[in-house]
Amino acid sequence: MSGCLACKACSTQCPIKIDVPEFRSRFLQLYHTRYLRPLRDHVVASVESYAPLMARAPKTFNFFMSQPWVQSLSRRHIGMVDLPMLSTPTLQQQLVGHRSANVTLEQLERYSDEQRAKTVLVVQDLFTSYYDAQVVADFIKLADKLGFEPVVLPFSPNGKAQHIKGFLQRFARTPAKRLSF
Repeated sequence: MSGCLACKACSTQCPIKIDVPEFRSRFLQLYHTRYLRPLRDHVVASVESYAPLMARAPKTFNFFMSQPWVQSLSRRHIGMVDLPMLSTPTLQQQLVGHRSANVTLEQLERYSDEQRAKTVLVVQDLFTSYYDAQVVADFIKLADKLGFEPVVLPFSPNGKAQHIKGFLQRFARTPAKRLSF
């Protein structure tokens, strides 16, 4: 189970539909009711909470994360090697002035059927929005050139890391917050 990527390919290919990622999450939840969780699990499960805060000053964050002593601490105490650097410029900086970043839910609800047919809703993902923002910016440019109106929805945690690490109670609360959009 330690090599599981939680991609769920096993459950779609399995004739009896065994969902290994779900099984693994439940196991980890039960296991850690008895045994102490490693610090790494807490860091990984909380990444969606602190990434937006770090993205407010990505160059400062990247400077500290690239320091040898920080990398050494991360490797020894958290077990993480080669921490990813935040994107600079950030997605918000790349989209300044673009109409896709300024559409509100109320405006979307007022769209005509014709406008809705040409609208592409871009649901932000933690890793592309904060660690590879150029991909999202390029997609928005592509959608524009193809005649669509891309609308970037506000970032909202999806809880994937919480699920993978077995924080199932926290994970159950995360999608509920997301659905309130």
